[in-house]
Amino acid sequence: MAESQALATPHRISQVQMWRPWCLARLSNRRVPSLNASTRMEPWPGLATETSQELESMAARNAALRAARLPVIMLSYAELLWWPQRTLARLQDFMPCGHLLDLSTHFVPVMNVDIFKGNHWKVQGSLDSFAKSHPPGSCGYANASRSCIGAPVDFSPSERQRIMELNRLLTHPTETSQQLESMAARNAALRAARLPVIMLSCA
Repeated sequence: MAESQALATPHRISQVQMWRPWCLARLSNRRVPSLNASTRMEPWPGLATETSQELESMAARNAALRAARLPVIMLSYAELLWWPQRTLARLQDFMPCGHLLDLSTHFVPVMNVDIFKGNHWKVQGSLDSFAKSHPPGSCGYANASRSCIGAPVDFSPSERQRIMELNRLLTHPTETSQQLESMAARNAALRAARLPVIMLSCA
């Protein structure tokens, strides 16, 4: 027993989450064939619903992890591309024991060393070269506001408003979790007092 205890190493459960602003869907060739900024406002059937569902789920998972006091960091794909040094610094600070200190945006994986044919790796070049070949404006993204510009014409006003709200919540996840934790606490207190209460989602 003493030997097995000596071999046991405690582990800390942590999670890295990454979310994607809706306009960066244009970087996926499975969704939009063209990366032309001139097509930014064209209809994208189903994108609003799918985006809302993805972001709602991401925000809920992040809040649940924080409520459980588990370490979690939320990264934006946009900030990884166009604010890479800040994003890498956040990751390095989050990881224990000095891991990831050698991360580089110039890294290019080598076939049969870092990646293999079975990985079906599609990316060509480094993160840095990909970001330079796809500037924020080509996706309709504004670095200054850390958000997408406008919305496709088939987004309804309520869809635009909700997606903008989710963008804000995911950009500032600590504030999000505090809001949800406070709401859950108030709900529990009302139920403990046997007062009628119903929780509604604005999604």
